[in-house]
Amino acid sequence: MQLRSALLAATVLAIPFAASAQPVTGLYVGMGAGVNITQKQDIRQGSRTIGDTTFSERGTGSYNGSVGFAGVLSLGWGFGNGLRAEIEGNYRGNHNNGMSGTTFGISTGSVFTQKYGGMVNALYDFNGLSP
Repeated sequence: MQLRSALLAATVLAIPFAASAQPVTGLYVGMGAGVNITQKQDIRQGSRTIGDTTFSERGTGSYNGSVGFAGVLSLGWGFGNGLRAEIEGNYRGNHNNGMSGTTFGISTGSVFTQKYGGMVNALYDFNGLSP
């Protein structure tokens, strides 16, 4: 009985190694989600725009970084020979209420930034290179 269990366990563990990757053929959709981490930005004399807020008075200080949401969505076509073409849209959003410094005209408040983007990608999958 123990030998049968050991053979079954070895077979189940070997299945991923026995399967080989197949080239993508046809239409596919990809999605991803994660975190968007912004870094601290220094604010100096003059005007500066951060998100939708413009600081036009003199002063020094900083806008602290924050952690927000990031997401991507892609639509592509696999040609069956390892070559793929896709279009990708992405979104990043951060909310931060951490501003510090002297004489901004706005001493406290919050900033919400949203960024959108798009890309066109050409990819090649190297199938069959690993044992």
